[in-house]
Amino acid sequence: KQDIRDFAEGKYYVKQSPLKKSIVPDAGKYTDGVFLIEEILKRKPKRILECGSGASSIAIAHAVKCLSDQGHECSFTSMEQHREFLEQYVLPAVPSQYERYVNFVVSDI
Repeated sequence: KQDIRDFAEGKYYVKQSPLKKSIVPDAGKYTDGVFLIEEILKRKPKRILECGSGASSIAIAHAVKCLSDQGHECSFTSMEQHREFLEQYVLPAVPSQYERYVNFVVSDI
């Protein structure tokens, strides 16, 4: 839960990428997030479905926002089976600039 809060509180840096500047969380443990953002920007999907919400949801929402800024429409749904986790940790951690780019759904996975 602290990792998600760190991301939301702005503890990230700007990483140069051949695709575009990507905002990614600070720390080596987030290299998967860097890869995730870069792959989304490269592949430009129309829809993304994530099973299990968390810090990756914020990274994906960032990538979807970048695509939207480029004129590419992409819908993003993040499914979480634990309502309490979603409401206590994930939703409060999502920066306001990303809220419109993700639809959170409570559902059995």
